[in-house]
Amino acid sequence: MWIRRTLLPCTSIATAAWSPPSASSGTAASSAGPNAVRMRQGAVRSRAGETQHVAYLGGCPPHKHSTFRGSKLLEGSRSVSRVAVASIALVTGALALAIAGAVVLHSVKGQVLDAETGEPLAGVTVAVGEKELLTDAQGSFTVVGLERLRPVRVQAPGYRPLQGASVPGGLASWQPAFTLALDPVVLTGVVRDVGTQAPIPGATVRVGEHEVLAGADGSYAVKRVLPGVEVSARAPYHQAARPVTYSGQETVDLWLEYLPTTIMVQDVSGGQPLAGAQVTAGGATVQSDEKGRVIFARLQPETEVRASLAGYEEARGQAGPGDTLVLSLRRSAVRGTVRDQNGKPVAGALVLARVAGQEPRLAYTDAEGRYELQGLPANAKLLVRKAGFAKVERDLAKEPNCDFGLQPFVAKGIYLAFHFLRPAYAEQLQANLAMVDRTELNTVVIEIKTETGYLGFQPQNPVAQAIGAGYDDVIDVRALLANLKQRGIYSIARIPIFEDDLLATKRPEWAVHTAGGGVWRAAGGRGWVDPFRKEVWDYDVSIAKEAIGLGFDEVQFDYVRFPSDGYISNCRYIQESTSESRVKAITGFIAYARQELDKVGAFFSIDTFGLTTFDHSEQGVGQMLDQMAQYVDYASPMVYPSTYLVGMLNLSDPWRQPYEVVKRSLDAAHQKTSTLIRPWLQHYDDYHGVGIKYGLPEYMAQKQAAADGGSWGWLWWNILGEYDERTFAPAQ
Repeated sequence: MWIRRTLLPCTSIATAAWSPPSASSGTAASSAGPNAVRMRQGAVRSRAGETQHVAYLGGCPPHKHSTFRGSKLLEGSRSVSRVAVASIALVTGALALAIAGAVVLHSVKGQVLDAETGEPLAGVTVAVGEKELLTDAQGSFTVVGLERLRPVRVQAPGYRPLQGASVPGGLASWQPAFTLALDPVVLTGVVRDVGTQAPIPGATVRVGEHEVLAGADGSYAVKRVLPGVEVSARAPYHQAARPVTYSGQETVDLWLEYLPTTIMVQDVSGGQPLAGAQVTAGGATVQSDEKGRVIFARLQPETEVRASLAGYEEARGQAGPGDTLVLSLRRSAVRGTVRDQNGKPVAGALVLARVAGQEPRLAYTDAEGRYELQGLPANAKLLVRKAGFAKVERDLAKEPNCDFGLQPFVAKGIYLAFHFLRPAYAEQLQANLAMVDRTELNTVVIEIKTETGYLGFQPQNPVAQAIGAGYDDVIDVRALLANLKQRGIYSIARIPIFEDDLLATKRPEWAVHTAGGGVWRAAGGRGWVDPFRKEVWDYDVSIAKEAIGLGFDEVQFDYVRFPSDGYISNCRYIQESTSESRVKAITGFIAYARQELDKVGAFFSIDTFGLTTFDHSEQGVGQMLDQMAQYVDYASPMVYPSTYLVGMLNLSDPWRQPYEVVKRSLDAAHQKTSTLIRPWLQHYDDYHGVGIKYGLPEYMAQKQAAADGGSWGWLWWNILGEYDERTFAPAQ
C-alpha cells in the first residue's frame, strides 16, 4: 500500500504504516498512478474517491510544487520515514499517525444489526463525539472528520441503547466496517384478576398493534416495544384493562375485572319490575331490589338462574359473565275483581282470557266479584261480560290492571229484517240508522239468518258452504258493523234456529220427517230441522260464532222450539217427542250454546212466545222460560198484544189492552226467573185482520208498561222497518 503524504516546508513529520495488503508506486502529479494524490484547497482524494479534509500545521498551506512519491512498504513490515521538510499526512480509516504538533482527522465506518435476528437496522441513531447520524437502509453508517477516535453510542426505539462502544484498534479504511449489535427491549408482565389476584391464562395482551397470548401463569413478554405505545389486555368474561402507556419500564402488570351478571325480574303481563323476588344462581340467593335487579359478581358461563316470588310461577334461564338476563314471572293465577259503577261486587260475570292460537280460558266471578285465571301469557286479552252492563275488553300487555269496573247498559232497539242488507235497500237502512242517532235508540237487531236458511254473509262453516247458505246480493256486513261501533250503536244478530228450510232440504237426514219418511213442512211450506239432532246444534252455534266474528255484540236465537203450525201429529224425530224430551232438548241446546258462545265472549239472548211468561206448560214446543232463561243474558218474550187470546192474563180484550198485556206479562216473567227481561214490543197493526190499528198511543202504552214492569230495555218489531220516530225520546 501507498501511504499518501503531503509535505509542507515548515516542519518534519514521521509516518508509520501498518502492514497494508498491497501497494504500488506512483507520482502525486496528474500523470502518476492511481495512488497519487493532488492537494487542492486543503483537501485530498483517497483511492476510494472519498474526500478527506486535513488541517494545516502552523497555518502554512501546501506549496504549489510540493509533491512526493510515497515509499513502498513491504507486507508485514513496519517502517518510519522521516522527511526533512515540514509536512502533514492524510490518514484514512483508522490509520494512526504520530504527527508532531499536527491535528489528524479520522473516520469511522460500521453497520448496526439486530442482536437476535441479525437483520440490519435502518434509521438507528449513531453518535461519535459530537457527530450524530442515522443508519441507511442496510443499517450502515460512516462518521468522518473526527479529530480523534471516541467511543460510539447507538440508540434505536425498541432496543437497548449501546453506550461507549470502542472502535477496534488499527481499523483502516480498506478493512470491512465493524458491526454493532443491539439487543431488543423486552417488556414483561403478568395479567391478573382484580378480585382474586390470580393470573389469567390465555389473556390477550396488546402492545401497540401487536398482540400476544399470556401463558399458563398469566405472564407475557413482548420485544422491541416502542415508547408511547399503549399496553392493554383482554380476556373472556373480563372487562378490558385500561391501557398503560409504555415509557421504557421493564414490567407492566395488567389487571382485569371479572364481568358481573345482571338479572332483571319483571311481571310478564306488563313488564313491571318485581322487587323482593328470590334469585338463585351459582349457589347464592339474592333478593331483587326495587328495580327488580340482582347483580352477581362472579357467575360461570351458562349458569342456571332461578327467580321466584309469592303469587308467581318460577322462571328459569341461563346467564354468564357480562350477561343481562330478564326473567319474566307469570302470575300463578291472575286475580281480580269486577264491580259495578257504584263499586259493588258483580257476581256471575264472565271473565274470558283470549290468546291467539290457544283455547280461551274462562272464569266467573263469585259473590264478592272475585275471579282467578291460571297461568296467562303476556299477550293475553281479557274480556268481561255481564248482562246489564257494557262489555269491557283489556290487553294485559298494555294495561295489566286485573280489576274491572262495569257501566250499565240498557238496549233500546229496533228490528231490521234481512232485506235491509241488500244494496237496493241501502237508503232505507241509512234512514233507520239516522233515526237511531237522533233518538234514545241505541240498538239494532239485524236478521243475519232467515227462516228460509240463508245467511247475510259468506260462511266458513263447510256445511253452510256446501248447501249454498251464503246470500250473494248483500252489502259488506263487516263494514256495516264497524260503522255501527263507531256510531255507538249496539248490534244484535237474529238467528232463527230450527225453522230452516234450506238446511232441511239440503240435509234431509237432519230434517223433521213425516210418517212416510219425507221432509215435514209447516203450514207455510217451510221445512224444519230436528231439535234432537246434535249436528243441527253444532251448525247453528257455528253460524252464531261467525256472526260474532263479523262484529256483532250479541246473538239472539229465534225459533228455539219445536214446530207449532201445521200437521204436527205427522212429525217424526230421531227420538220420541214427549213433553219431557222436548223441554230437555230445547233447554239442552240453549245450555250448549251458552257454553260455546262464552268462548267468544258474546252476549246471548233468546226470544220466546209471550205465553211462556205466565204459562207453566211447554205448550208442545219445548219452551219453559224458567229453564231456558238461566243460560242466557237476556230473555226476550214476544209480548205482542195481538198474539194474546181472550182470557189470557185475565184480560177480556188483550188486543186493545197493550199496557196490561205487557205489564202483566213482565210481572209474571219476573216471578219465573231472575234473568233480565228485555221484551219484544209490537210496532205494527194486528195480525188477525180485525181492523185494530196500532199507532203512537199503543206504542207509548207498551213502552210505559215495559218501564213499569221492570224490563231491561226493549226491542220493537216491524217487518218493514217502518217506525214512528215520535215513539222515541230525542237523544241526550
